[in-house]
Amino acid sequence: MSTRNDYIARMKAQLDAWGTELHELESRAEHARADLKERYRRNIEELRDKQAAAEHKLREIEHAGEETWEDIKDEVERVWAAFKASLDAFRDFSDHS
Repeated sequence: MSTRNDYIARMKAQLDAWGTELHELESRAEHARADLKERYRRNIEELRDKQAAAEHKLREIEHAGEETWEDIKDEVERVWAAFKASLDAFRDFSDHS
C-alpha cells in the first residue's frame, strides 16, 4: 500500500472515531442543563461544519494523483488540526459542565 493510501486509511479511521465521539457529545447535549443546551448546540454545529471540511479535504486527497497529493497534505493537516482542537475543547467543556 502506498504512503498516500496509508494516509487516507488513517484519516478515514480518525474521521470515523471523531464522528462517533461527536455523536456521543450530541447525546450528552440532549441531556444537558437548559442553560447549556444552546451553547452545546452552537458548538456541535461548528464541529459538524469542521467535520464536513475535513471530509472534503479527504476527498481531495483521494482524487489527487499519487504525485500531487503531497501538495495538498499540509492544508489537510491544518483543517484536521482545527477540527481536533475544537473537538477537544468542546469535550473538555462538556466534561466540566
